[in-house]
Amino acid sequence: METKSVLEQTNLVSQMMRERWDALGFVEAEDGGFATGHMPSEAPTAYLCRCYAGLSEEGLVCAEEESGRYLPEPYKDLLRVFNGAQIMGISLLGATMGINPRSLEDPIGQPISISYQNLYYLRPEYIPEGHFGFGTMNGDWYSQGQLYLNSTGEVELYHRDFDLVGASWPSLSRFLEDEVSRQMTRYRDDGTEIAEVSPLPGDTKDWERLAKQAEDSRSPDIGILDRLKNVFFRQ
Repeated sequence: METKSVLEQTNLVSQMMRERWDALGFVEAEDGGFATGHMPSEAPTAYLCRCYAGLSEEGLVCAEEESGRYLPEPYKDLLRVFNGAQIMGISLLGATMGINPRSLEDPIGQPISISYQNLYYLRPEYIPEGHFGFGTMNGDWYSQGQLYLNSTGEVELYHRDFDLVGASWPSLSRFLEDEVSRQMTRYRDDGTEIAEVSPLPGDTKDWERLAKQAEDSRSPDIGILDRLKNVFFRQ
C-alpha cells in the first residue's frame, strides 16, 4: 500500500472529521481553524475535534524556536495544515508564539505549546535526545501516552511516567492514517463513547495501573505548577 505524504494525509484527516462530526455542530474561524462535533451535554464549547489554523513559513521558524530543537520535516508539513489539533483522544502540539490569547468565549482556542515535550516541562529523562515530542494520547489518566517522532521518522507512544513503548508506527503519515481511523471507532454517531474500545492502541494493558502507581507516589501537597517548576529547575 502506497503511503500518502503528511500533507495529503492531514487533509484527508480534516475531511474525515468534517464528514463524520459536522452533523453534531461546528464552528469555523476566519483564519481557517475549526471545531467540529459539538457536545453541549459536556460543556457549552465542548467539541470532539479542534484544528488550529496552519502556519506560514515565518510561523514555522517561530515554532522551531519555541520547541527548542530541530523541527522534523514531517511535522513541519502537518503544521502547515494544522498548527496542532485536538482530535478526539489525540492532542497534537503547536506553536503558541509565547502568548496566550485564548478567551473563554473562543470555542477553537489554541494548541498546547510545542515546547512542553521538547524543553523542560513534560519531557521525561528517559526519552532519547533525538526524539521530537509532538503530542499526547489520553487513556483514563490525562496525557498517559506521549507521542514522539524519532530520528528515523518512526512514531512511538511512550508511557508518561515509565520507559515503555506501547505502540509504534513507521511514519507520521501512517500514524495519522491508522490512529485517527481507530479513534473514530471509539464513538457512536451521537458523539458518545463506546466503552469497549480502548482509548490507547497497542500493548498498554498495564499502563493505567502504572500511571496510578506513579501518581500515588507523588506528594499529595505538590500541585502541578510546583511539579513543573521542579522539572524545570532540575536542568
